[in-house]
Amino acid sequence: MVCYGFKGGIGTSSRKLSADRGGYTVGVLVQCNCGARRQLRIGGLPVGEELSANPPRAGV
Repeated sequence: MVCYGFKGGIGTSSRKLSADRGGYTVGVLVQCNCGARRQLRIGGLPVGEELSANPPRAGV
């Protein structure tokens, strides 16, 4: 899988809240397989456009 030109895939994370916060366990499952590098935005900034100017080299 590829995510904005970087390695993508499936990942999970979880956190257990303390008893005073209810003791709940919060979990997420993320699957990422989307986008072209030029579409990548971080914090609203079009960083993918800058990264597209210097694509990674294969076999490095």
